[in-house]
Amino acid sequence: MPDSAPVVAPLADVPSVEQWDSWTEYDPAAWPKKVKRADMLGPTVCVNCESACGLTAYVEKETVEIKTLEGNPHNSGSRRRNCAKGTARINQSHDREWILHWRPPRGGIAGTGARASTPPAEAGGGEMGALAGSAGSRAG
Repeated sequence: MPDSAPVVAPLADVPSVEQWDSWTEYDPAAWPKKVKRADMLGPTVCVNCESACGLTAYVEKETVEIKTLEGNPHNSGSRRRNCAKGTARINQSHDREWILHWRPPRGGIAGTGARASTPPAEAGGGEMGALAGSAGSRAG
């Protein structure tokens, strides 16, 4: 029995960094036709939890729209994987009702006695200032 086994090149499941500016894939929306789509890849971070795993965003060059998010193989935290929250991040980025900017409630910030037009930093020392003021009023 000969020792020579056929040489098989390893499958590359991730494009090399040199290919990130010009990556071509088939558009899944055009199936069963094979229509090529020009993408560019970019590293990004998932913000759905405090772990901040590294992601790779596949962005369509023509529309500059994120098509896919995958775990970044060069990130030591994610190591080419992402959890269910990271997978759902693509849905959140396309949701028109997703909250982009924080706005204080109409009645003000709870516990500070401040109006909504007052920024949180100027609202009387935060929670500790409000607690200290209320404790002093009970003592007298």
